[in-house]
Amino acid sequence: MMSVKRITVSKLCEACDISRSTFYLYYDNVEDLTDYLERELLYHTEKILKQEQHIPFEELQNQTFTKLLQYLETHKEEFLFLNSKKSQSDFSANLSVTIERMLSNRLQFLGLQKQEYAIAITFASAGILNLIMKQITTQPTINHPELCTAYNKLLLHIFKNSA
Repeated sequence: MMSVKRITVSKLCEACDISRSTFYLYYDNVEDLTDYLERELLYHTEKILKQEQHIPFEELQNQTFTKLLQYLETHKEEFLFLNSKKSQSDFSANLSVTIERMLSNRLQFLGLQKQEYAIAITFASAGILNLIMKQITTQPTINHPELCTAYNKLLLHIFKNSA
């Protein structure tokens, strides 16, 4: 995979079999395209995580995390591409903020005071982000049902048992 720094509009257009004028109808430059890609991936990640906001932590059959992992696998190349950017920490930070926001919203929706769980939210989102990055950068060794169960148990343990 080519790093973002080495991609030119000409190379991109040639690879996609589009004209440069078509590219410039939609994007100003390659960085504009990568910013759009990042916004799209974060939007869809948030959309998937929003599906679980109403689900109590005790419901360990929640499949939201499996849906997220399936989305990651489907868009693995895009995630890897954004992770290779010179400002990859920005993408990771934005993904972390998205996960934290969704956990905070879930706590609020379930009637828990998110202020009491600020540190737990940070730890949980860091763990989820780490798992996501491992899933997209290495060959996964744990199957989706196992990961989903571990994810749900972790959230139950962190947020419900410390109430």
